[in-house]
Amino acid sequence: MESLNSLYQVIDKVETLNSLFGLIVICVIAGCVLVLYSRHINRFYKPLRIVLQFCMAAFLSFGLIGLVALAVTNFVGQFYIALFLSLALSGAISLAALFLINRKNNKVKDLQQEKELAEKNLAEALKTCDELRENVRKLESDVANLNSQIDALKSGKSELEKKLDDLQQEKELAEKNLADALKTCDELRENVRNLESDTANLKSQIDALKSEKSELEKKLDDLQQENHTRKNQLEKITSSLTAGAKEFNGHHYKAFEELYITWDLARQRCEEKGGHLATITSQATQDFIVKNFLRTKRTPFDYLFYGYWIGGYTNGKRECFWVTGEKWEYSNLGANDVIASNANLRIDINGFMNDFGAWSFRSGNLTESFYICEWDF
Repeated sequence: MESLNSLYQVIDKVETLNSLFGLIVICVIAGCVLVLYSRHINRFYKPLRIVLQFCMAAFLSFGLIGLVALAVTNFVGQFYIALFLSLALSGAISLAALFLINRKNNKVKDLQQEKELAEKNLAEALKTCDELRENVRKLESDVANLNSQIDALKSGKSELEKKLDDLQQEKELAEKNLADALKTCDELRENVRNLESDTANLKSQIDALKSEKSELEKKLDDLQQENHTRKNQLEKITSSLTAGAKEFNGHHYKAFEELYITWDLARQRCEEKGGHLATITSQATQDFIVKNFLRTKRTPFDYLFYGYWIGGYTNGKRECFWVTGEKWEYSNLGANDVIASNANLRIDINGFMNDFGAWSFRSGNLTESFYICEWDF
């Protein structure tokens, strides 16, 4: 009986162990399945995810610890104690595993969020990098343009500096000219003041001159009237004085046969008559005088007279002149006569002294000559 009881106990123990072993195997298989699908568990709702993760940890820990307990258990009593310990340890390990899993999941979630944020930031950074590359290309193009502009500006700067130097010189010249202009302006102002003063004086003088002009115009009218009267009188006197005068080449000539006439007195007589002693400046005039005025028929009394005074004379240097200032170019000096100093000219008619009509220079104090007057009209 004892053997049967022992056998029954062994059989019960074996059945119990088989049952427990099957339970442990089922727990291990369930835990492995949960482990295989652990990546999908994270997608579930959080409470369900926590329960599934706890079950996975509990199944695995219970199975593993149960296997250890079965390996070290020699009898049922000890087995239950080991089973109880394994359940307690599996619970503790499951809680610890759950805590670690949650912590890991939180870290994974944080890392996932950080990854997503990093990917987002990377995408934005890549986009920004592309934009920066485009901006860099644009900037490089702008830099090239700016370099060309800088070169142009440098060239323009040199030209502007040259122009600036020219403008500086022009400015200095303009300042100098301005100073000169201001000085000239001051001088002009002074001149203007002087001119204004002179203008005032001239205006007063003009007024005075206008007054004098009116008076002179009045006097001129009186003089013109008087001159007209005198002209009429002079024409009457001239016509009376030149009565018997003969005209030649725009001039009138007349011989006067007065007694005891010196050259100076003859000159005075002609001037009193409005003329002058005759001047003979050409052969034609000489022929006219000889033909029209010199006596050709002689009487014994005529031999007391030797000729006619005309308007020629000499100085101390024996230079010849006409009373009218005409140039001495023509001469009809007699062959037996010479130019005397301080002498007066006559036309001879006495053949004893010289050829008929020839000229001779004699002393002006001699009185044995007539005279011939000339009027320039």
